[in-house]
Amino acid sequence: IASIVVTADKGLAGAYNHNVVKAEEEILAGPGEHKLFVVGELGLHTLAGRGYNVNMDFHNTVTKPSLERVRLLAEELIQKYLSGELDEIKVIYTRMINTMEVTVDMQQILPFSREDFITIDHKKVPKAAFSSSLAEGMKDESEYPVYPDPHVVLDEVVRNYVIGFLYGTFVEATACEENSRMTAMKTATDNAKDLLGVLTIKYNRVRQAAITQQITEISSGARALRRKKNQS
Repeated sequence: IASIVVTADKGLAGAYNHNVVKAEEEILAGPGEHKLFVVGELGLHTLAGRGYNVNMDFHNTVTKPSLERVRLLAEELIQKYLSGELDEIKVIYTRMINTMEVTVDMQQILPFSREDFITIDHKKVPKAAFSSSLAEGMKDESEYPVYPDPHVVLDEVVRNYVIGFLYGTFVEATACEENSRMTAMKTATDNAKDLLGVLTIKYNRVRQAAITQQITEISSGARALRRKKNQS
């Protein structure tokens, strides 16, 4: 089971990386042999340091995602899947619900059933409109040949789907990372301002107490000198 774990290259993003690593560890606790393809330096070193089976030959970054980098990753994983080295491929990434809320999501990209993507209403669509390979469950074969072969078309569609889906997860993860970092920095700034306000009040109180004490000491000294002068 291959897991593409999308993390960040840097920290200072609140619980962003922690949540992704935690979600992946829950998957690793399940049955099967797992292999990790980690995107992002921080997640790579964290998971490798905890002793998981991380592919250290794979190096990729989610910063400024490009379709070319994603294509290379997808082609490598597809080849491993077709050769039988991998049975399942999953991607774990952060999805943005809104500007205030993000969630860690897991999607299985291979294998999938074509029924999840192709829905045919046999009552409304003539049988002759589909080739026999696509119209599964139909008794009669299509009367029309289809060029190129539907299997060739679907192979290319699946390949482009995997590439496009991975690219979408990289873009969304980048947006979530920047949003989480912005939120974390805003929270840190607000906390610093609150702390500065508390310390300012405390400083003013200590300063006022010191001034009051000095005035009291001066007044006491002046009264003592006045009494001594009157006695003499």
